Amino acid sequence: MAEGRKIGISALYNRLEKEIEVQRELIKESDRKLFEEVLGQTLALEISNKIYQCENWVKNIDKMMRSMNTSSGLSLGLAWVSRKAETEGEMDSGELVELLKKDARERKDEDFEKISTHFSSRIKQARKSMEDSGRQQSLHSAISEILDYRKWFDFQMYYLKTGERKRELTNKVFSQFSGGEKAMSMYVPLFCAVAAKYDAAQSDAPRIISLDEAFAGVDDRNIGDMFRLMVSFKFNFIINSQALWGDYDTVPRLAIYDLHRPNNAKYVAVVRYVWNGRHREIVTDKEVS
Repeated sequence: MAEGRKIGISALYNRLEKEIEVQRELIKESDRKLFEEVLGQTLALEISNKIYQCENWVKNIDKMMRSMNTSSGLSLGLAWVSRKAETEGEMDSGELVELLKKDARERKDEDFEKISTHFSSRIKQARKSMEDSGRQQSLHSAISEILDYRKWFDFQMYYLKTGERKRELTNKVFSQFSGGEKAMSMYVPLFCAVAAKYDAAQSDAPRIISLDEAFAGVDDRNIGDMFRLMVSFKFNFIINSQALWGDYDTVPRLAIYDLHRPNNAKYVAVVRYVWNGRHREIVTDKEVS
């Protein structure tokens, strides 16, 4: 039965196919209007601003890392690389961002078509992924995940050695580094990221960093460079170590507490020292008072 009339199976099948196609076009047009309205106005501007801030943040960290000229001749850098399209209907993240950065009045119909097709494709993938995994997720959650610009990019570390060209820092390359180079590859990005966060805070915010068993297994030359980096970032650092004193010429001043617990005693003795950039001197009780 179709509209109260008896029709054959073949005719019913054809009619249903036409109805499905009509509904598909209506949904497509509805999606297009949604993306034109939302991405063409406030959301596109908000995403663009967030991406712009992240790009500047990455540039700042990259500049800090490259300025770290260590005695070992190794320097590091950071890049934020756009992801490639996963399906035919999608765009590379770089192309998508360029369209979103455009003023809504300057976007052509073909730009809106590309944006709509891209996000429609991503929504279909999200729906399929939910169906395949059996997860329960609302369309709103799926769209929120798709519009998360942080997932449009990948962080990429690179390194440069004296006399060599810049290369990507992969796990394989990292495994071939010396102990000091491995330590630098971990500490330098960490310190730079912390410094960038502190730079975004108020000027009177404390710049504290704390390290447990700091620089274990790193040679003295590279430890001196690590301290120089922390000093250059104006960190107030609290460090504990079994062997590290911290009295390097790259440290202008330092308070040192040497803890002693003899023969499993129930107390800990504290011997205090001061490093003034040139000499390490013990602090007596008389001097404290």
